[in-house]
Amino acid sequence: MAADTKPAHTPGPWEAFKPTRGPERFLIRTPGANRRHIAEVPLSYDLIRDGNTEGNARLIAAAPDLLAEHQAWARAFGAALLLAMQGDYSEVDRLGRGLVTFQDGKPVLRSEAIARATPA
Repeated sequence: MAADTKPAHTPGPWEAFKPTRGPERFLIRTPGANRRHIAEVPLSYDLIRDGNTEGNARLIAAAPDLLAEHQAWARAFGAALLLAMQGDYSEVDRLGRGLVTFQDGKPVLRSEAIARATPA
């Protein structure tokens, strides 16, 4: 898809919501007054046994944010790598300091979208 082409999906944000009535399921929808139904993740017997239904719903709901964040990283790091190939590492250093943290001694990219897609 070209950078100036509109996405062929409903723009985010999306949210995972478990209704209190009707069949047990998670709905993926746009938030706010003008809610729009995106998808449904049913609570089938197989999913209840493995406990992945809510996680699947959260991942689907985070899809627009994950895509946008990935596209932003690709632009930023692509430009920084081009500079680094010319011997200028300042942009790589700047981006790294703002995005990398450590968990259990391992480097981890800070990501609001990934945090939203995974359980707390």
